[in-house]
Amino acid sequence: MDRIKLSMNAYSSERTSNPVWYFNPPKSHRLSDEDIDEFVNCLKEYAFISIFNKNHLDLAAETCHYLSQLRPQLIVPPLVELLFSSIDNMTEPHRFTSLISCLTGLTRQIVRQTSEFPQGQTFVLPLLLSVLPGIDANDLKKTVITFQFLNTILMLITCVDCSSAVNTRNDLSEIEKEVCLSTSKFEDFISELFNRIFQMIDILSTEMSDALIVTMDSKIEDHQIGLELTSVISCIVQQCSKRIFHMVREKIINFLATYCYSSKISKLLQGLIQAILKNNPVETLKYLLPQTYERIEKILNQSDILILNDDKGDPELIWCLKLFSELVCARGDTLIIYKSMILTIFQRCIHIIHKDSYEIMAQAAKNLLKSLSYVYPIDYRLTAENIEEPFIDFLPIRAWGQHVEYDKINAKFHIPNEDEVDFACEFVEIFMYIELRILNENRTKISNDERLRSLTILYHIAIGCLRMVPRIESEEIKNLVSSIAPYSSNVQAQYSLYAKEPKFKENLRMRLLIDIGNLIDHLIAYHSDDASSIKIALKIYSLSSMYYGIFEQNINKLCNNLNVIKYLYKNKLCDTKQHLRFVTIQRIAIQMEFFSLSNFRTLTQIDQQVIFKLFELSIHRYSELAEQCVSALCRIQKPPRIYLEKSSHDLLYYTNKICPGDRNDNLWVTYNDYQPPKTQIEWEQTCFLDKCYYGYYEWPKIIKYPMNKRERHTKETMPEHVAILYNQFMNKNFITKLIQYMVLENEESETSFNTHRFRMFKGLFRNFGLDLIDHFMEQLNILIHEKTKEKYEGCHRVAAVIVAGMIRGSKHWTLQMLDELWQKIIPFLNEVCANLSPETLSYWGACFKFAMEDLDPRRMYRLIEFIRTLINNKTTVNTFLETSRWFLVLKLTIFEWRIPALWCTINEYAKEMLDHPYKAVREYIANVLSVSLSFDIKLPNGQSTRHPDANLFIDAIRERLHQAIEIYEKKPLANISGEKIEIDQEARKALNFMETVIRFHTHIFMWCLKPMKSAIVRLFPYLCELESIVPSENLTISRMHVAMTYLHTPILESLIEQLEHVCTSSKWHTRQVAMEFIQYMVFCNLFNARSYKKQLRELVFKCLFDEQFEVRSVASITLSGFYQCGYIQVNKEDFEYFSQMSKIKYFIKKDGKKIIITEKIIKRHGGILGLCAIVLSSPYDISNYVPAALILLCEHLHDSDLIQKSVKKALSEFRRTHHDSWHQHREKFTDDQLVIFDDVLISPNYYGLFRNFGLDLIDHFMEQLNILIHEKTKEKYEGCHRVAAVIVAGMIRGSKHWTLQMLDELWQKIIPFLNEVCAKLSPETLSYWGACFKFAMEDLDPRRMYRLIEFIRTLINNKTTVNTFLETTRWFLILKLTIFEWRVPTLWCIINEYAKEMLDHPYKAVREYIAKVLSVSLSFNIKLPNGQSTRHPDTNRFIDAIRERLHQAIEIYEKKPLANICGEKIEIDQEARKALNFIEAVIRFHTHMFIWCLKPMKSAIVRLFPYLCELESIVPSENLTISRMHVAMTYLHTPILESLIEQLEHVNTYSIKRKKKFI
Repeated sequence: MDRIKLSMNAYSSERTSNPVWYFNPPKSHRLSDEDIDEFVNCLKEYAFISIFNKNHLDLAAETCHYLSQLRPQLIVPPLVELLFSSIDNMTEPHRFTSLISCLTGLTRQIVRQTSEFPQGQTFVLPLLLSVLPGIDANDLKKTVITFQFLNTILMLITCVDCSSAVNTRNDLSEIEKEVCLSTSKFEDFISELFNRIFQMIDILSTEMSDALIVTMDSKIEDHQIGLELTSVISCIVQQCSKRIFHMVREKIINFLATYCYSSKISKLLQGLIQAILKNNPVETLKYLLPQTYERIEKILNQSDILILNDDKGDPELIWCLKLFSELVCARGDTLIIYKSMILTIFQRCIHIIHKDSYEIMAQAAKNLLKSLSYVYPIDYRLTAENIEEPFIDFLPIRAWGQHVEYDKINAKFHIPNEDEVDFACEFVEIFMYIELRILNENRTKISNDERLRSLTILYHIAIGCLRMVPRIESEEIKNLVSSIAPYSSNVQAQYSLYAKEPKFKENLRMRLLIDIGNLIDHLIAYHSDDASSIKIALKIYSLSSMYYGIFEQNINKLCNNLNVIKYLYKNKLCDTKQHLRFVTIQRIAIQMEFFSLSNFRTLTQIDQQVIFKLFELSIHRYSELAEQCVSALCRIQKPPRIYLEKSSHDLLYYTNKICPGDRNDNLWVTYNDYQPPKTQIEWEQTCFLDKCYYGYYEWPKIIKYPMNKRERHTKETMPEHVAILYNQFMNKNFITKLIQYMVLENEESETSFNTHRFRMFKGLFRNFGLDLIDHFMEQLNILIHEKTKEKYEGCHRVAAVIVAGMIRGSKHWTLQMLDELWQKIIPFLNEVCANLSPETLSYWGACFKFAMEDLDPRRMYRLIEFIRTLINNKTTVNTFLETSRWFLVLKLTIFEWRIPALWCTINEYAKEMLDHPYKAVREYIANVLSVSLSFDIKLPNGQSTRHPDANLFIDAIRERLHQAIEIYEKKPLANISGEKIEIDQEARKALNFMETVIRFHTHIFMWCLKPMKSAIVRLFPYLCELESIVPSENLTISRMHVAMTYLHTPILESLIEQLEHVCTSSKWHTRQVAMEFIQYMVFCNLFNARSYKKQLRELVFKCLFDEQFEVRSVASITLSGFYQCGYIQVNKEDFEYFSQMSKIKYFIKKDGKKIIITEKIIKRHGGILGLCAIVLSSPYDISNYVPAALILLCEHLHDSDLIQKSVKKALSEFRRTHHDSWHQHREKFTDDQLVIFDDVLISPNYYGLFRNFGLDLIDHFMEQLNILIHEKTKEKYEGCHRVAAVIVAGMIRGSKHWTLQMLDELWQKIIPFLNEVCAKLSPETLSYWGACFKFAMEDLDPRRMYRLIEFIRTLINNKTTVNTFLETTRWFLILKLTIFEWRVPTLWCIINEYAKEMLDHPYKAVREYIAKVLSVSLSFNIKLPNGQSTRHPDTNRFIDAIRERLHQAIEIYEKKPLANICGEKIEIDQEARKALNFIEAVIRFHTHMFIWCLKPMKSAIVRLFPYLCELESIVPSENLTISRMHVAMTYLHTPILESLIEQLEHVNTYSIKRKKKFI
C-alpha cells in the first residue's frame, strides 16, 4: 500500500511539475504511460483477489482506489462486471458487499467524464438499479453498505432525465448519447428505491426481520442505517428535476399518511422528512405542517388533561411531535407564515409530563431557534447551474463528478431577517420565562419529574438562543498567562449576524446565571438526591458563561466527516484546489463555526465566578469534575515561563559536518558524562531541550528554550483566587479526606493510571512548591503501608499518581528545593520497589513514565540515577521483584538516543543473564537487550558510535547459540533413574539461552527502527535449526519478522546464500521452515527479489523432491505462491516436467508382490505436488494449464496413500475456491474434461470404482452394505449408515453408462436393500440417505434415473406406517425429486393428488411435510408471457378447492367445541380436531408456496386471502401473520392488486372485533 502511495506521489509530482520541488527528473527518467499501465496491471489482480478476503478488504479497497486514479479504464470495468455477476447469488452476500465497499471508493472515477475513460458514465444507471436488492431488512449490514454506495454515487450526479438532449444537441459523442438515453431510467430507479425502503420499514416495524432480533439491542446498525438513508434521499432531492422531486415528495407523504407509529423505525422516517425538507422546505411544510398541527390538536382536544399528566405517553401524539420537531428544522424564513401554529403547539404540549414527549418538545425548541437565528449554507448541490435549464444551454451529465472553480461556487446561505429575529426573541421570552417562573415560584412544591422537565426545556432553549445573546459586561481579569488566553480584547472580531440586532428584556445570560445559580444552591441543600436535575442545572449554569452557539466536540465531528469525504473524492493527480462544490461549501460552513467558537474575549469576573462556583460544588460532590476543576484552575494560575532564544552558533562550541546520528556537537544534549550543576545560577542557565528530536539530524538556526526558572506564588504575594486553592490544600484534614475519597472511588470505577489526577497534582506542586510536600508525604507513607485487601490496590494507584505529579511538577524548582524533595522521595521509592506486587506494578510503571515523558534526561538525572541503582540491585527476594526491576528500567526508552552510556551499561549487565533460570526474568532480559540495541542506527552519511553495536552483539550471541545447540544435542535434558528424574543443569542453561535468543530476536524487530543488520542474516540458519529443538510459535514469528522486512540487495543476496546452505541441512525440520520462510520473504520483497527468481526456483524445485514428505508439501505451497503472485510464470516446460515425473512407476513386482521403490515414489509425489501447485496457483480463475493439470491429478486418486492424500487435498481446495463462480469457470474445460472432473468431485471414493469396474465389485460391496445397515453398536451405528449412503450413491451414479443387462442385475439387488433401509431410518441417519438420493440423481436426465424414480414413487403409496417418524421420512425423500424440476410433471400430479387428501393428518410433523410437498408440486405451474403450463397440477384450481374445504372447516370448528369436559374427563371432538388440523396445514402450505414457487401470486391466492384474515380469531399465530405478510411483500401487478383491494374492502365489513383490529 505504501508503495502504491509512493508511486502516486511520484506520478503526480512529475505530471504537475510543482515548482516547490527542488528536483525535477529528466524526461528519460520520468514515468511513461506504458510504465503506469504495467504497474496497474501488475497489481490489479492481487487487489481484486484481496477484495474477497474479509481481513484485508479495507486495504484492497484502498489499493483499488489509488489504482483507479491512475488507470480507471483498467480497474472500473472488471470490478463492475464482478459486481453484476455477484448479484445473481445474493444468498451469499459477502462477494456483493465486498465489491460494493470497493466500488464506493471509485465512484468519482466512474461518473466523471475524462478523455482517458469517458465510458464510466455508462455504468451509472445499471449500477444504481443492480444494487437495489442489497436493501434487505434481514441483513442490515448489507443494507448499510448498499446505502453508503448509493449515497457516495448520488452526491456526484444529478437525477435529471437527459434523454431528450439527444434530439436537441448535435455535439454529443456516442457515449454521451448512450448516457443521456440511460438517464430516462432515473424515475424507475427512484420508484423502485422507495418501494424497497418502504418495504424494509414495514418489515422492521412488524418485528419479522431476523436482523432486527440480532442487532436491535446494540442499535448501532439501526442508527447508521438511519443516517445513510437520510443522506441518500437528500442527495436525490437536492440534485433532481422538479418532476422527480414531486414524485419523491408524493411517495413519502402518502407513506406517512398510512404509517402507524413504531419507535423502532421512527428515525428512518424522520430521515425521509429531513431529506425533502432540506431541499424544498416551502412545499414540504405546505403539505405536512398544517396536517401535523391538525392531528395534534385533534388528539389533545379528545383528552387534553389526561395526556398532559399521563407518564406513559400516547404513541400517536409522540409520533406527531417527532414529525413536528423535524419540520421546525426548515429554513427560518419558510417557518414565519406558520408562526401561530408553531406557538400554539408549543403552548399546548410543552407541559406534557411524559419524558419522551417533553424531550421531543425540548429538541423542537432548539431546532426552531437554530433555524431562525443561525447562519448556515442552504445549498450543497454538485453544481451551481440551474439543472432545469434547456439542455442546449447546460447538459447535467457533463457536470457529473466535476469540480467547480472557487470563484464560481456561488454558495448560498441562510442569514436571519428581521421577522426571524423577532420570532426567535418572542419565542424565547415566552417560554424561557415561563419555565424560570415555575422553577422559582414552585421550588419547594414541584416534583422531581416536573423540575427535570422544566430544566430540560430551559437547557435546549439556551442552546438554541445563546448565540443571539451578547456576553455579560464584566471587568476583565488581568495578568493571565498568554498561552491560556491567547486573544486579547483589542484583536477580537466584532461582527453582527443579523439584519436586526436581537432585543430581549434583559441579558438572558445574567438571568440564567442568577436563577439557576440559586436553584442549584437549593437543590444541593434540600434535594441532593435529585442527581438528574442537578446535572442538567450545572450544564445550564456553565452555558451562560462559555457557550456561543456550538460545542467544540461538534466541530470536531464535522471536521472528521469532512476529512472522510475529502479522502473519498480527492484525486491526487489533480490540482489540490479541485475539490467538489459541496466539499468546499462544507469547509466554509465549518470555518464559520470555528469563527464563532473562537470569537470570545478575555476571562472576566463573571467567568471566574462561574468557574469557582462549579469548583466549589464539584469538590464536595463529584470527584471527576473536582479533579478537572482543580487541574483547570492550576493551569489558569500557572506562573509564566521565561523563554530564551539563542542561535545554534552561540550554543555549540564546535560543529561537525551535519549528518544524522552521533556527532561531537550533539554530545552535550545526551546524558553521557553529564555533570549536574552545583549552583542555582548554573542550574538556571543550563539549556535543557525537552524534545528528543533536537540535534539528532541537525540544529535549527535559532533555538528557543525555557529558562530553568519560574516565578512562584508566596503567601505574601498570592492573589485572592490563588489563595483559595492554596488554603484548601494546606488543610491537612481536606487532603486526608480527598485522598480517602479517591481510594474509595478507585475501588468502584478506576482500573488504570488516572491522567486527570496526574495533571491536577502536577499543577499543585508546580504552583505551590515545597509547601504541600510534608502533608502529602505523610499521606503517601500511609497509602503504601495499607494492608487491607480491598484498599491495597487503590492506595497504590493514588500514591503513584501523586508521586508522578510531584516529580513532574518540580521541573522548574530551585536546586535547594529539588535536593530537599529527593531526599524524601528516594527512601520512599526504595520502599515501594522492594514491595511491588502484580496488582501495583503497572501503576508505578506509569508513574515513572509520566514523570519523565518529554523531558531532557539531564533534567531528570536524579530519577535516572535511581533507576540505575535498580540495574545493579542483586538482592532479589523473589522472581517477581527481579522482573519488576527490569519492567521499570524499560521506562528509560522515553529518552531514546539521549542516554547512550546508560544503554551500554544495561546491555553489558543484561547479556550475562540470557540463561537466567526463571522464564519471566529471561523475557524481560530479551526485551531490555533489544531496546538497548534499538538506537544503533546508521542513516545515510550518518554514524552510531556511542550506543551498543548491534552487529557485534548478535555475532557474539550467535557463537554462544552454536555452543548451546551442541551442548543440548549431546547431553539429554533429563535422566531417569528409577523413580527419580535428574535435570542436567548445563543442558537446562543451554535451553534457557536458546529460548531467550528467540525472544530477543523477535523483540529487536519490534523496537528497532532499522532492525535488519548483517549479523541477523548470519544468525538466521540457527533460527531454522532450532525448529528441531524448541519448535514454538515464537520461533516462527521470529523468522517471519525477517521475511516481512524490506531487504536491500546486499542483505537479500546474503540471506539467499544462507537459505541455500540451510536447505542442505540433515535435519528435515530445518529444511521445512526454510521453505516456509522463502514464500513469505518473496511476498514481502516481490519487486526487489525478482533478479533472484532463478536461484529461488531451483531451490524450491530441489525441495519439491526432498526425501521428507513435510518438506515436499511445504515446497509445493511455496511454488504455488510463486506462481500465484507472478514471481515466476507457469510455463510449458514446468508443466511437462511435472507431468513426466508424476508418471514414474514407483514399484516393481517380485514374486507376485509389489515392492515400492522409495526414490521413485518421491519423484512421482514431487511431480504430483508440482501439478497441485499449478492448480492452486489460480484460486479465483482458471489459468492455461489448470484444466490439464486437474485431469492428470484425477488419474492419481487411487495411488498410494501419500499421493492420494495430496491429490484429494488439492481437489478439495480447488472446489472450495471455485464454487461460487463455477458456472463461469467450467467454460475453460472441454466436455470430456468436465465429465471426468465432475465424476471425481461427486463421489471420489466409490463413483469411479463402479464406473470403471462395473458389476465385478457389486457382490462384495452388497455384502458389506448389508453388514453396515445391520450394525447395532451405538458408537458405530451412525458412521455405518454414513458410509453405506456414500457407497450406494457412488454405485447408482457410477452405473450411469452401464448396459441394460448390468443395470437390471444391479437394481434387482439394490431395491430390496433400499426398502430395508427406508423401513429402518432414524433421526441420526435420515440426512445421509437424503444426500445419497440427491447426489445419485443430481444433474441427470430423469429418464436415465427412471428406476430410482419408480422406487421413490412406491414410497408415495406405502401406507404401512410403523410410526410417525417413518411417515415423515418418506416425504423427506420424496422432496429430493425437486432435482428434476419441471421434467417430472406426471409425478408431481400423482404426488399432489395423494398429498392433498392428507392435509388433516392427525400428526403435526406429517402435516408439515405434506404442506411442503404440496407447495413444491405446484411450484412449476408457471405461465410466462406467451407461454403455457398444461402438464403440471393447476395451482388456481387446487387453491380454490382448498378454499372451499377451508370454509367448511371453519364452519365446523366454530359450531363444534374442540373439547367437552364431562366431570374429570375431557373428550376431544374428532371432527373439530380434523378441521383444526386442516386449517393449520393450509396456513403452512400458503407460507411454503411463497418460498418454493417462482411465481407464487395467483388469482386464487387473492380469493383465499379473506380466510387468512378470518383465521386470526381461530388460530392466531406467528405463522399466520407471516403467511399474510408474504402476500403483502410480493410485487402485485394491477389486476391482482385490484382484486386484493376488493377482498380487503370485503374483509373490512366483518363484524368480529378481532378481525377489525387486524385490518
